Amino acid sequence: MDLRDILIASGMLALVATGLGLGYRFWRQGNILLGAEWAILGFSALNFALWVTFGFQLSFEISMVCDAFSRSIGIPVVATLGLAKLTHGFDVSKTTKWLLLVGGFPLAYALLAYPPIQPILPYAFFACGIVANIFLVYFAVRLARVGEQAHAFGIMLVNVSFVIMALLEGIIAIPGEETNLILNFFFLAGWVWALGFAEIYFAYQALARHLTRPASAAEPSPMAASGQ
Repeated sequence: MDLRDILIASGMLALVATGLGLGYRFWRQGNILLGAEWAILGFSALNFALWVTFGFQLSFEISMVCDAFSRSIGIPVVATLGLAKLTHGFDVSKTTKWLLLVGGFPLAYALLAYPPIQPILPYAFFACGIVANIFLVYFAVRLARVGEQAHAFGIMLVNVSFVIMALLEGIIAIPGEETNLILNFFFLAGWVWALGFAEIYFAYQALARHLTRPASAAEPSPMAASGQ
């Protein structure tokens, strides 16, 4: 294990902390979809870190299936529906949730196991991700409307960084990334995703506070406004 592997593992462990830690918080708050997807991201990163550190091939295979799940269904559908629960008050049935979460893994495995589609798979994943990218723009607008400009800017920055990482994952290659310590996909992805999904969590909490605040607390009363 060389310095490059250590740096890659550091990014993956950061994503483990974000995914499992904040995913648990989402789950406790009743947002099963976001809690589950964040946990899947953390579990995927944990297995990738185990592969980088110890060379466990099974861990690598598990990580790839989890990654395919997140890129095809987890982020575009599961996470978007989870955010919509806050922004629109829309919640799917428990049956639908478990169908998405459990049924998505056989689909992810099938996508990876079918050789003819491998050349176009990164492009298909990128196209799927556009759904989430569009919703994140809307999420940022909602944040700006309630005065959370810092989080709105943070979400837009996260959105752009996610698009860049999606392009680097099989569509555009970083020159010399096989040996570069910093400019390699796995190091960048670990830290970008760890920080990005953490920002989504904290932005979610900020918007939730505004949406659950009583109208009387959000707006001053006429007497208070007149100084009486």
